[in-house]
Amino acid sequence: EAQRTLRVLHTLLASAPSMPRIAIRCAPRDETRARGPMNSHIRELRADHGLAELRVVPDPELDRGCFRIEPLEKA
Repeated sequence: EAQRTLRVLHTLLASAPSMPRIAIRCAPRDETRARGPMNSHIRELRADHGLAELRVVPDPELDRGCFRIEPLEKA
């Protein structure tokens, strides 16, 4: 499941407009799969897509298996 999620996220990021800071929203139960083992998916996605920052944000409004990409606001 984690590898399938990683492939989905790569596809979403490849088709998204270029943004240096991204939040990936997902159902709370998908957060661990989106992050990957020891946050490895976050590191891989950042490196492969040239992202300065990437966060996984649980969103209880989303169904399992649904992911949404949006710009990450500066803190």
